[in-house]
Amino acid sequence: FGGDPSNVTVFGESAGSMSVSLLMASDAASGLFHRAICESGGVNAASDPEAADTLAAQYLADSGVADVAGLQALSVEQLLAVQSKVLMERFADVEQTIEDGGDPLTFLPFRPVTDGHLVPLDPLAAISAGAADGVDVLVGYNAEEWNLFALMDASPIDDRDALVRRVGLVSPDGAKLADAYAAAQPDASPKALLNAAFTDLLFRRPAADLLAAQSAHGATFAYRFSWQSPSMGGMLGAAHAMELPFVFDLASMPGIEVLVGPDAPQGLSDSVHGAWVAFAADGAPALPGGPEWGPWAPEARTTMDLNVECRPILDSHEAVDAAWEA
Repeated sequence: FGGDPSNVTVFGESAGSMSVSLLMASDAASGLFHRAICESGGVNAASDPEAADTLAAQYLADSGVADVAGLQALSVEQLLAVQSKVLMERFADVEQTIEDGGDPLTFLPFRPVTDGHLVPLDPLAAISAGAADGVDVLVGYNAEEWNLFALMDASPIDDRDALVRRVGLVSPDGAKLADAYAAAQPDASPKALLNAAFTDLLFRRPAADLLAAQSAHGATFAYRFSWQSPSMGGMLGAAHAMELPFVFDLASMPGIEVLVGPDAPQGLSDSVHGAWVAFAADGAPALPGGPEWGPWAPEARTTMDLNVECRPILDSHEAVDAAWEA
């Protein structure tokens, strides 16, 4: 695009962020980019070969063919129909799959595979070992990521028992984990505690893992996007994808008020958009007229809280993290 091939930044959000972290782990991409931005998607997205084989067998069975040659003879429309069928089957069994010791990301079955070639190692281990040596990163999450997915969850989470059962799907001790969140947020409802737990499990903690893995191999910067949208009666808050209109400076675009509500703060767009551009240009996510954005380190988790008033915070959650790790 007429740019500088020695100054390339890759970035993505959600599954795009997972893809960026996998690029960091892949020898095939080494040297092709120099900075990476990972928004709301961690490095925990690869499948192991056994899980991929199981998925392939399920896909073949649903397609009615026996092998890859048979799949190649199907139309694009037929392939997509089979994919949809597999996804629906996985969604129907997601709780049972997790209860049986399966992958908490079983609802995202079509993922890259640690095949020993394109993704040679467990991605986090590869990055820790220096697979992305010299790559500077900006990594973060939204404060209420799970609020978006909670809108699609019809199951009532209105008491401690329901909370314990749900977090017990992803933890061997649901009661201990539920109690840790209740102690950290004593005024929160059971549903809000569940949203906090799943935000941590799938977004905050993987972001911290990626930052820790890369911290010895390049500059690391962290953010938390905490601005709460008033849209949908405030149910979205700082949900998954909420930062995107601000990253692209589109928060005042006609139609985007469905996500951000009316009169989204332009100053926040200026800050977030400006920081992303500055990081791509110079490797430091400077806030126009804002506080200094220091690097993240394992011993001092300096994180920029992105809101109408941006401020550096120490993003430490020792009690709930200890409960997860136990």
